[in-house]
Amino acid sequence: MTISPARDNDLMVLEGLLTTIAPDSRPHLAAMGPVVDRACTSFVLKPFETSQTYQHLRARGVAVFHVTDDVLLIARVLASELASLPAHRQAEGIEGVILEQCCRWYALRVREWEGSSPRWIARCEVVDQGEERPFWGFNRAMHAVIEAAILASRVGILPSAEILDQLQRLRPLVDKTGGERERDAFAILGRVVLAKLCSEPATNETEHH
Repeated sequence: MTISPARDNDLMVLEGLLTTIAPDSRPHLAAMGPVVDRACTSFVLKPFETSQTYQHLRARGVAVFHVTDDVLLIARVLASELASLPAHRQAEGIEGVILEQCCRWYALRVREWEGSSPRWIARCEVVDQGEERPFWGFNRAMHAVIEAAILASRVGILPSAEILDQLQRLRPLVDKTGGERERDAFAILGRVVLAKLCSEPATNETEHH
């Protein structure tokens, strides 16, 4: 079957995990939602200038994006709870590492930078890809955890009341359809949101649009 080239209106955000390599050669893991076409032939990353991911991409110009159904791992990455990188191996052809328990991975090379501070756009080409294991799939609880992870990254952007309200709406989905890993992941993200909200300076929430 031939996959037609993606149209501009056929792009989507794909949530997953991105590994980059620091200047001291240590691997770094971050949650990332690049814009991709349905065939995953090109990736657009949008890192913030203050992030380690941005600094590593600027220095080395390569990364590995991972598709995973492990929502607990995504939550732990967002919460900075990992003492060390999960099992991984060196990628071939680029300075990067591949998570061995992911479903699929895409080795990326930045071919163009656009934008300006505070958020840059890195247009990447896929130089290699592979499958580690079949994609199990998402149930409603897993979807809810992904949405909670996105909410955790929106603290300071969306009004706090809106974030807390959406978290409460997601909780029944996790309680009714999730297992222990999904409930643990949702609890972690709830703590992340509360910690971020408590550390935020008082702001006029009506300024957020």
